[in-house]
Amino acid sequence: MRAQIYLRVGMNDGFIIPLNGLTTGQHEYRWKVGKEFFESFENSEILDSELNISAVAEKSGRYLGIDCDVEGVVVVECDRCLDEMTQDIETDGSIVAKFGDEDSDNDDLVMVDENEGILNIAWLVYEF
Repeated sequence: MRAQIYLRVGMNDGFIIPLNGLTTGQHEYRWKVGKEFFESFENSEILDSELNISAVAEKSGRYLGIDCDVEGVVVVECDRCLDEMTQDIETDGSIVAKFGDEDSDNDDLVMVDENEGILNIAWLVYEF
């Protein structure tokens, strides 16, 4: 059975997945993000947004696979006329998290300090 967590996120601190104590299996997370989320990142080109984020985290041993879907709309400045324009968004991405302190050259692998035991995926959601 999936654990489901629903959050309304303004700042990027709401995207924390607690790895320590997370049981083996799938866990589902859902967030709604707006303008405040993108304002927390410097130089974001997103002027406004209404996005639904869903992530399924599957824990297996010391690994955690995360599949993330992003759907909704963003408001950006048009490159040609500089007016605000609405852009539909529908994208997804995946990463793998692993406990450890070594650096990884793999962009799809995130190393998590075992002493911290949390994974903040705000930057990953921003990138997706």
